[in-house]
Amino acid sequence: MREELLHEAMDLHTEHLLRLAYFYVQSWDVAEDIVQDSFIALYEKAEQYKGEASLKNYLRKIVINRCHDYLRKKKRWQLFLPFKNAKSAEQEVVLSNEKTTLLQAVMKLNEKYRETIILYYFEELSTVQIAQLLELNESTVRSRLKRARDELRGYLDDSQWEVLLHESL
Repeated sequence: MREELLHEAMDLHTEHLLRLAYFYVQSWDVAEDIVQDSFIALYEKAEQYKGEASLKNYLRKIVINRCHDYLRKKKRWQLFLPFKNAKSAEQEVVLSNEKTTLLQAVMKLNEKYRETIILYYFEELSTVQIAQLLELNESTVRSRLKRARDELRGYLDDSQWEVLLHESL
């Protein structure tokens, strides 16, 4: 049973979960570690999964929680290691080239706004689903979404803004 659940989860959801984790932590290596840890947690606690939520939503919740844990730890370490995040010249060039993209604008948002935008546009969840996933009121999700859009408008030119309003990212 455990093995079947794990294989199903890995076959169907690995790529999706990697993208989700990357949007939170902004590092492919860390995202891979988080997804791997999430699969291990699923395997170890398979009996806790009762099928009330879809396997995809169950895994999303695990990945989101692990991303939050990582970001909290990262903030603590940044207090003690302020020079750890110095970027190489190559990283600076890549970042400067990407700053005009829509994704880069989303990454500039505060974590709670970024999270809402990612789940709404990238994961294509409804505000009701986001509220359930994050254990928030739906009105809180809608207000975060509105504030995130307002903040994004300052980062984007008119053509990029139109994409956000009319298409899914």
